Amino acid sequence: MLIAGGAYYFLQLPVDVPPVIKAPITTPEVVAPVEEEPIEVPLDPETQAKIERILEIADLHLAIGRLIEPEGSNAAEAYRAVLDFHPVNERALAGLQQIATHYEQQARTSLGNGDLNKALSEIDAGLKAYPRHSALMLLREKAKGGAEK
Repeated sequence: MLIAGGAYYFLQLPVDVPPVIKAPITTPEVVAPVEEEPIEVPLDPETQAKIERILEIADLHLAIGRLIEPEGSNAAEAYRAVLDFHPVNERALAGLQQIATHYEQQARTSLGNGDLNKALSEIDAGLKAYPRHSALMLLREKAKGGAEK
């Protein structure tokens, strides 16, 4: 009973509660994620030799026009395999850029001929090889805008 009385007394004491500060509700600012640059790491001779072999294969695929097909045996996949080992390999990045630029030129020709579906197909092919190709992304928006008209 004594404990119950003490608890009752304790609960009746005034409690100093700090005042609630009401701040205006704001919408958080959306910030684009910052892409980190790949770090250049030294390659051991075995890895460097493997990269050179893959680059030779990629260049051969490029030379005979096997840009993104057939699956499992094309230039874009070979260049990306190099980037898995060495993310800043300039030759592989240039190869992917060259493939994307090829498809950009094809898409522009198709658009000029009024063949919107073929142009979109070429754009998609180029973006498959190099997803962040800025000219292809802009061209895709332009072509989709034309498709909606």
